[in-house]
Amino acid sequence: MLAAGAGFIPIALTSGLLNLRHVLYSASMAEYVRHLPRRWRLLLAYVLTDEAYAVAVLRYQQRHAGEADQAEHTDSGTPAADATADLRHWYFLGAGFTLWAGWQLSTAAGLLFGATIPPEWELDFAVPLTFIALLTLLLRERAGQAAALVAGLGALAFAALPYKLGLVAAIVLGLAAGAWTVRRLEQAR
Repeated sequence: MLAAGAGFIPIALTSGLLNLRHVLYSASMAEYVRHLPRRWRLLLAYVLTDEAYAVAVLRYQQRHAGEADQAEHTDSGTPAADATADLRHWYFLGAGFTLWAGWQLSTAAGLLFGATIPPEWELDFAVPLTFIALLTLLLRERAGQAAALVAGLGALAFAALPYKLGLVAAIVLGLAAGAWTVRRLEQAR
């Protein structure tokens, strides 16, 4: 955007909206961490990244499905499922902290050695590849499906906007669709 001559406001707006995906992540994780004390929720919010979300939500969903199956096959009031459920936030924290530490070490390595990597290696594909992998995980839930569909259609519809603002519009529409779907699903319960 800088190369295209965009001003501060479009750049700041785009940057902020790109990071609003964390709103969807948080909304998706809310049902799993709602019972935790505020200090835990703040700590988990700090380590919430795309990758940490992907790892943690899969763990929560697997356990959630397992608990439902276990509840059908055990006497009511059995604390077995609750005892294991209480440890899931540690898994989330472990994933988030590991990724955070890796990020710090990778940044330091890039700072120290990045200039020595030859341009022929063309490592630019790694970031889009990561997001494609994460998208496949999000598509397992209805809110993720709605967000991806609406954002994709929005990106196509608004592709001609200057400064890549079509991407911003697509993100806003996708977030709105995902949030609306989460709300509708909660109301249906």
